[in-house]
Amino acid sequence: MTRVCFLSFEPIADQPRIRRQGDALHDAGYDVIGVGRVGARTPAPQWPIVELPVTRLGGLARVRAMIAQLVSPLSRSVALWGYWTDARRHLVLEAAAATRPDVVVAREWRTLPIAMEISARTGAKVVMDSPELSSEELVERRVWRWFFRPTVTAIEHRFLPRTDLVTAVNGPIAEALEEKYALPRRPLVVRNVPPYEPHELRPVGPAVRAIYLGGLAPGRGLEPVLESVPSWPESWTLTLMGPAEPGYLRHLEELARPAGDRVVFRPPVALTSMVGEASAYDVGIFAHQPNGRQAELALPNKLFEYLMAGLAVCVSDMSAMRDVVVGTGAGVLIDRPFDAAAITRAITAMSTMDLENLKRAALAGARTYNWDREREAFVAAFRAVAAPDRSSSDPHHH
Repeated sequence: MTRVCFLSFEPIADQPRIRRQGDALHDAGYDVIGVGRVGARTPAPQWPIVELPVTRLGGLARVRAMIAQLVSPLSRSVALWGYWTDARRHLVLEAAAATRPDVVVAREWRTLPIAMEISARTGAKVVMDSPELSSEELVERRVWRWFFRPTVTAIEHRFLPRTDLVTAVNGPIAEALEEKYALPRRPLVVRNVPPYEPHELRPVGPAVRAIYLGGLAPGRGLEPVLESVPSWPESWTLTLMGPAEPGYLRHLEELARPAGDRVVFRPPVALTSMVGEASAYDVGIFAHQPNGRQAELALPNKLFEYLMAGLAVCVSDMSAMRDVVVGTGAGVLIDRPFDAAAITRAITAMSTMDLENLKRAALAGARTYNWDREREAFVAAFRAVAAPDRSSSDPHHH
């Protein structure tokens, strides 16, 4: 039986994209295993996971890693050397290599060198999944552009053309990767969509309940959203549901104070329960910030989770999300998501619409945007890569 090993530096059970792909391959008869960090909130999948402890770099190791990051812009080879100065990457490498995989699936550039090293040792095939355009990830931050982007681009330049399959979250990102790295073929599009689960239309009552579902973290537009809530129609409330660092959560709670009890913070729920929990609300909101090309092309999980839960959506007017919102007719777009007044305008516009019609459109859209439809193409492409008779003379093989 072909063994497939998924790599991550995060708790794998909490990673919806890895979990969906792993479940699909497990159901298709592959021997699936994951290597990731301990600490998942969500029950484990049916396939096993090797959980590595959370380790912190000692003082000397931290200094070495810092020096490596500072010199990484000098050349691609220096950047690749710098990658391996972090001992935690060696832990993942050895744990994954010990599973003796036939195929290694890397989550973006962060684990790609590990996958390629396993391939060099054993001949395993390599698949890389790109849920975003990593070379543009934090482009608004000068330090990131100067010292971290060189590492990302060095790794992707070196290894992406040598992988057996690249998957990307949408067409524009697939096209950008193909062009930037002169890939021998365009990456396969595998969208961030949840498995289909039927939900009934929930009628809208006199109180309209909006929700933000996902990690509460800087850069996700939560500040302008909270600033806008006191200006929303009086019957509207907002719930934020997701994990947060304690210090950042206190910051958000302080920002929410002027809105009083109209803002509610709820702890995160298991990945497998999120859509069901969200279905008790009316509107899903995400003011994704316009921080460059990566943000413009982003197509996040939560948009599709909102549709699956039957929520009207209020999200940033960026090309990839715009296509989904306009195509489904399930909501409105925020033209200036960094501006609280623009968020208020979008919410006010929604309040004049027939929200039940928007929610009905979301449920209809969920019949198109779901993993049950997406998984077939993924498994078929994977099967072509993992086939044991695939020859090393294949011009696409490293």
